[in-house]
Amino acid sequence: MRDLIVEPSCFSSDSTYNGHLKWLAKRLYNSNFILQREDGILTFIFQQDNIIISFIENDKITSIKEMDYKDFIPDSLLKQVKTIEDLPVRLSLVCNNMDNLRDELKDDLLIGEVRSGKNNRISWPKYNINFKFIWNNYQLQYSK
Repeated sequence: MRDLIVEPSCFSSDSTYNGHLKWLAKRLYNSNFILQREDGILTFIFQQDNIIISFIENDKITSIKEMDYKDFIPDSLLKQVKTIEDLPVRLSLVCNNMDNLRDELKDDLLIGEVRSGKNNRISWPKYNINFKFIWNNYQLQYSK
C-alpha cells in the first residue's frame, strides 16, 4: 500500500464525512491496474457496480472519478472482440450476448484477472486478448 496524500479538491463539500472519505481514498490504489501519463498515473478500483479511478501526481490523489462499466467497456469494444478469430469456446458462447460478454470481462476485472502492463497495455491472459486505453474518453479498445 502506498502512502498517498489526498488533495481537498477531490471532495465537493465540507462534509463531516470528509475525514473518513480521505481515509478511504488513500486505499483507492490498485497496483495491478495502473496506467502511466506524463503528469502522473491513473489507478483503477473495480467494484461490483462501478469503477473508481484515482489520478495521482507525486504521491497525491488529485482527483477521483466514478465510472460505469458500460462506459469503460463500450459496445464498440465488444463488437471488436466478437470478430476475433479462434476465440476460446467459452468466450465464443458468451459473445452471443453483449451484456454477457461485458459481464465476463467485468468479472475478470473484479478478481484481478485483467491487468495493466508496460506501455499501458492491458491484458486479459485468460483469453489471450490485449487492449489499449483511450485517454480522451476513458475506454478500453481492442489491440492486436
